[in-house]
Amino acid sequence: MKSSKTYRIANANARIWMRILDTILCEFFIVLIDVLIFLNDKNRFDNINFSTWRYLIASLVFVSLNTIYFILIPYLNKKGTLVMLIAKYRFHNMKDNYLFNLFRHELFIWIIPSFIILIISIICATQNGTNALKFIDAISLFKWTWGFDWISLTAGILNVILVFCCLFNIGFFITTIVKNKKKTPLDLFSNVTIISSKPIYQNINKTNTNNTFTMPGMLTDKHLEGVEE
Repeated sequence: MKSSKTYRIANANARIWMRILDTILCEFFIVLIDVLIFLNDKNRFDNINFSTWRYLIASLVFVSLNTIYFILIPYLNKKGTLVMLIAKYRFHNMKDNYLFNLFRHELFIWIIPSFIILIISIICATQNGTNALKFIDAISLFKWTWGFDWISLTAGILNVILVFCCLFNIGFFITTIVKNKKKTPLDLFSNVTIISSKPIYQNINKTNTNNTFTMPGMLTDKHLEGVEE
């Protein structure tokens, strides 16, 4: 009998809890930095005379830390986020470029929403107080009204993109539950799935050593050959 390493695909419960804890951990550091940014701002609670440049810096921090935590850290350590490492799970790159696949994995979850927040901050920082307040009011989905001025059009486009991202994330959550212990549509879209870091060893028949398939929700070591980078 020959021994083969088998890796367990993360189930829905593990995926959801790791995502929640990753988000809490990353946003905790973002909030700490934001507190320092607005520490000496006398107008931080003023909806009229607020410091747009501080919000722009806070948005840059938001985009940067989310990108570092959810993309660069998993790419550099070739495994996963900090919570995934603690939980003994890791990313498995199924094919193509790992960095690009990680970017696609977080595209609708963090990347697009983060850059929309950055765009909003840039617009507010480059406009006078009146236009900035109009744009902030227009970007609210429940207050937005159709118009052909640049504020209404820009707010409408950003709102449509945000709604699409929200729908995608709802679909991601539902399909994660439905596809418990299997590759989810998000995995197939990004070519990245989540597997256990610790392999399970099983014996295989010598006459069937070319078989690389196993039980549903499991991957053998032959699935992982040549596609990790």
